[in-house]
Amino acid sequence: MLIYISPTVLFVGADSPWRSVADLVAAAKAQPGLAYAVSGNGSPGQFAGASFARAAGIELTSIAYRGAPPALTDVVGGRVPLTFSTLAGAMPLLREGKLRALAVAGDSRVAALPDLPTLRQLGFDIPDCGVWYGLLVPAGTPQAVQAKIADDVIGLLRQPEIRARFVEQAAIPVGEGPARFTARYNAEISRWAGIARAAGIKAE
Repeated sequence: MLIYISPTVLFVGADSPWRSVADLVAAAKAQPGLAYAVSGNGSPGQFAGASFARAAGIELTSIAYRGAPPALTDVVGGRVPLTFSTLAGAMPLLREGKLRALAVAGDSRVAALPDLPTLRQLGFDIPDCGVWYGLLVPAGTPQAVQAKIADDVIGLLRQPEIRARFVEQAAIPVGEGPARFTARYNAEISRWAGIARAAGIKAE
C-alpha cells in the first residue's frame, strides 16, 4: 500500500539571480547543458530534471552526488546552479534561507509551501516526480492479511495528530490500498522506464 509522498521541488541557491522558472529556462537556452545536482544516477531528482528539460525544450546536465546532502550543499554554495530534491530533505536549508524554491515537480501544490506553483501550472507537462513510500509484503501473503494491514495503516493515517506530523515533515499522507497501489506501481515502472531509455539514465 502507498503510505505517503514526499514532493520533489526545483531549487536554486538563495544567491541565484533566477527568481522564477522562466528565468531559469531563459538561462538554460542561452547556456545549453546547464548543470543540476542530483543525489545519484537513477535518482528521482535526475528523472525530474530529465522530464523538465524535455518539457521546457532545454538541455540540462545532471551531476550525480553520493546522496542529497552533498548535492544540496553544492547548490547552496553556488558550485552547481540548481537541483531537484525532495522537499523533506531540503526543508531545513529552505527555512534557513539558503535555498530558493521555484516550483513543485508534481501534480499539486504542497501545504508546506502553498504559494509555490507546480511546473504543470507553469505550462510544463511533466509527470508527478514526487517520491512515494509504500508498504510491501512477500508474494503469496493472504488477501485477508493484506487487507488487515492496509486498514490498520489507513486508520492511523486518518488520525489528525499523525497527519500533522507528516505535514510537519513536508510529506503528503495518502493511505492508498493494495489494489490501487499495485496499479500505480505497475504504471510507474512503465512510465519511468520509458523516460530512462529516452534520457539515457542508468542506475549506479
